[in-house]
Amino acid sequence: METISLKVAKERGLARYFTGKPCRNGHIAERYVAQSACVVCTRDKARDLYQQMDGDARSRHYDTRKYYVRQWKDANPERYRELNAKSRAAAKLRDPDYFKKYYAQHRERRASEARAWYRANAEHHTAVVNKYRSNNPDKMRALGRKNAVARRARKLDQFVEVVDPRVVFEQAKGLCGICMMPVDPKSSWEVDHIIPLAKGGVHSYDNVQLAHRSCNRRKHVAVPKGQPTLFQVKAR
Repeated sequence: METISLKVAKERGLARYFTGKPCRNGHIAERYVAQSACVVCTRDKARDLYQQMDGDARSRHYDTRKYYVRQWKDANPERYRELNAKSRAAAKLRDPDYFKKYYAQHRERRASEARAWYRANAEHHTAVVNKYRSNNPDKMRALGRKNAVARRARKLDQFVEVVDPRVVFEQAKGLCGICMMPVDPKSSWEVDHIIPLAKGGVHSYDNVQLAHRSCNRRKHVAVPKGQPTLFQVKAR
């Protein structure tokens, strides 16, 4: 880190500068040009003040901060995307499951915020989704297959892992697991649960196969001959 004086930092139009000398609290860190204050001391003071706030004061502080952050984002979209990408990459490097844990801990709040945003921007959301669908028909079909089977498994509390239909297609080498005939990748093919969810089957790669839509409809909830359901296994 370059060592410069406050005067030079002002001449360059910088927001921070580094002298290499400790502050009054012993921090060897950058300082703000505007106040000549240590960055670490300023952050510690802000954290202490926030911890002393009651619930209402924290809520007002959060709303005010959101307002100014939104203004900055709108004024600096490219810089925001760059910083956001760096932050997400650093968080994922520290903990690969960071975002999964975060979403699990804040699911209700995020769902509430998403519903509020949708109500306020329904027309914009619809226009963006329709444009994306028209530009990416293959990807939308794949997402539809993936979400449909996962949703059914969650409702029956038999969700085990995320199953990507494209992976199922590749593993089957394009052959229907029911009739063993080739499947046209551009057709309305489906992912079939070998042991149906309704019969106790689970949603995992070990229990799915590629299938023509007609074959899957004909099979319905039938269990392959000689293959016991999970209900029958538990009863033994």
